Amino acid sequence: MSGRPHRLGSTLVEILGREQRSLVVRGLDAIDGTPVLDLKPVMAEFLPRTPVQQPA
Repeated sequence: MSGRPHRLGSTLVEILGREQRSLVVRGLDAIDGTPVLDLKPVMAEFLPRTPVQQPA
């Protein structure tokens, strides 16, 4: 064990459809085979209420 924390990512995707037990999405920022831990809908109430700032 390396002792480093596991980092979780968060990405907004568009669901295009499903193929049996798999979802087909566009815009996922992950490597093929990466486990998905949770899915949530995106609604305006869930997004930041103030402008988001990020480094250049």
